[in-house]
Amino acid sequence: MSNDMKEVLHNRTKQILDSGGISLTMSTRASKSVDTVFALQAAGYDSLFVDLEHGGLTMYEASQLATMGIAAGVTAFVRLPGHNAMAAGQARQYGRGATSA
Repeated sequence: MSNDMKEVLHNRTKQILDSGGISLTMSTRASKSVDTVFALQAAGYDSLFVDLEHGGLTMYEASQLATMGIAAGVTAFVRLPGHNAMAAGQARQYGRGATSA
């Protein structure tokens, strides 16, 4: 991966934890607005946990939040709606920071 791409796709949460710091994370199950990500950034949060298993968000909405997370420097973690290889593949394709089944 080129250095330019590493600057864009850095995982701020991993960076903080690797240095021994504390990372702030917020979980969402219902917020569809990408403005949520920028509000988290302004409030000092480092990551967003998008819960597709217990919430009403779609994979597309989670992908929008993850994409805005890249732009805002907020790492997006996505809990998948089940043990489904197709959903895991979609989550990887859409740019999440990590997935959990």
